[in-house]
Amino acid sequence: MLRVVLLMLLLATCACGSLSGVSVQTAKTVTKRPGNVLVYVSVEDGGKPVDNLAASNFDVYENDLLLDRASTHLELLPRDTAADGHTVLLLDLSGDITEKDLVRISRGSAQFVEKVSTTQAVSVLVFDGSPSTRLVARFPRVAVSEKRELPDLTPFVTGDDSRNLNGGLIDAMAVLDEELASSVKPVQMGTLVALLRGPDLAGRKSDDDVYRAIDASDYEFYAVYPKKAEVPTLPSIGRDGRAPFDSIDTLPMTLQEVGMKVRKAWGRHYLVSYCSPARGGERDVKVSVHFTSDRGDARRGKARTGFNSDGFEAGCGPLRPVLRAKQEAEAREAEAQAKAEAEAAEERRKAEEQAELKRQAEEAQKKAKAANEAARRSIEGSSVDEPPAEEEPDDGGSVVAPPSSGDYE
Repeated sequence: MLRVVLLMLLLATCACGSLSGVSVQTAKTVTKRPGNVLVYVSVEDGGKPVDNLAASNFDVYENDLLLDRASTHLELLPRDTAADGHTVLLLDLSGDITEKDLVRISRGSAQFVEKVSTTQAVSVLVFDGSPSTRLVARFPRVAVSEKRELPDLTPFVTGDDSRNLNGGLIDAMAVLDEELASSVKPVQMGTLVALLRGPDLAGRKSDDDVYRAIDASDYEFYAVYPKKAEVPTLPSIGRDGRAPFDSIDTLPMTLQEVGMKVRKAWGRHYLVSYCSPARGGERDVKVSVHFTSDRGDARRGKARTGFNSDGFEAGCGPLRPVLRAKQEAEAREAEAQAKAEAEAAEERRKAEEQAELKRQAEEAQKKAKAANEAARRSIEGSSVDEPPAEEEPDDGGSVVAPPSSGDYE
């Protein structure tokens, strides 16, 4: 009986906690004078991202006291205000790979990039049995989804039929580190999606090296693999998601679906902003999330964080108008810059056009001068070559009479 009571109490206590399947995690807490607090949180339900919440779905407590949403200007700011993201798509080109395989891999990778690049930049890397992992292309983030094409993968196949899977994974994590190291935003989110065709064969890095690297990483890891593949490290490589495919013909659709999952996963992040009433000391913060699931069930979750409020003072206001004004100012500045660059480009075009016309005119003058010179030389050459006319002998002006007929007798 005691066990039953304890079990019932445990279930009642956890109904809004981990057993409810709702996971709320805080990634970063940032403060901004005079009293703004920004908490970057992620929300999942049953392991799936929740990407459709509004400010009304969040409550904030400081030192266990519920803060009034209106007076504290609680709002959700755009995700990319405080976060940068980057995804690496790692492609296995090892073993006996055919032209058909390369075409399917390229097509699926392009569809993956098309889905993900609306939220973050994407780097595509390849590996086979050789020591080096090669960069195929880097795709920047775009505002609107657009068709992306990969370069031909054939030149990236070295012919080494071993498989450097472990080395490729560690190299890919290093690329993520490098890409996100330049970010000035407080939150960096990295994702590694690995297409693998089998276990590591090269042995340059051990399975334990991979386990340690992934366990120590905050990145998200997804694995795409043939259904019959046996890979000991698969649970770690795909710890956030695994997607088996039946054949090379179904691979493009599988990669597209994983791309949609990665894009949706980005949507589970929220930047909660509010004005704290604190004016000094440490503050314990609880962020509570409540929403209705697709099945109509009431869902709840919470997470805790904290900050130091020393130096906080009156005058805090909502950040969204400030950010909007900043974005509009940046947009105007960018428009003015673009206009100035366009005008400068037009001036350069005109100057280059005038220079070209001048060059053509000078060239025409040179050709005309050369033609005239050639004609003059031709005329002078003709007059020199003509034989001189025979001159009459000088008879001193006397007249010579013709001989008479008698002279011939």
